[in-house]
Amino acid sequence: MPKLDRFEIIVRKYKAWRKDNPDLHILNCVMQDNLLNAIIVAARAIDSKKKIHSHQRRVGEKVLGKFANNLVLAEIQISNAKSFDEIISIVSENRIPRIGELTIYDTSARIGEYLKIYPSEVYLHAGTRIGARNIFGNIRGKKKIPLKEFPPIIQHANLTIAEIEDILCIYKNDLKLMKLDNL
Repeated sequence: MPKLDRFEIIVRKYKAWRKDNPDLHILNCVMQDNLLNAIIVAARAIDSKKKIHSHQRRVGEKVLGKFANNLVLAEIQISNAKSFDEIISIVSENRIPRIGELTIYDTSARIGEYLKIYPSEVYLHAGTRIGARNIFGNIRGKKKIPLKEFPPIIQHANLTIAEIEDILCIYKNDLKLMKLDNL
């Protein structure tokens, strides 16, 4: 099967899965009445049933609560953010021990969704970094990759940056087998 067809199958599979499995943690954040509550929900990584996102479960409720308290103090800075880079920078500046890059990205993405401020580049963390390495090879030292650097097959797949980030993580092993960097 040609690489293009295989990648299109991945995209269709991902979109069908996401349609059936919306991110309840992002939805809970977006549904908040004000930015303060959105920040708390985002940092505590909880859905409407108070279930912690699987990415943050190991961090724990207590640490996430302290992280939320730190971010609450940065509410004015966050409210003035004009870009996703600013949001992730503020979230990162307010990290505490045991808050890693994945929690920083996820928290920033949730807050960004509430503010309707989205990433313009694909941020690398955990599984996303593995997926990007499987496409690009050496990505040492990179924290994010602009869309224009991705193979045309990804650039023209009608995906948001967040969807590309998800696909890099979820389908990292499939991407390695496809060797998309040759397209």
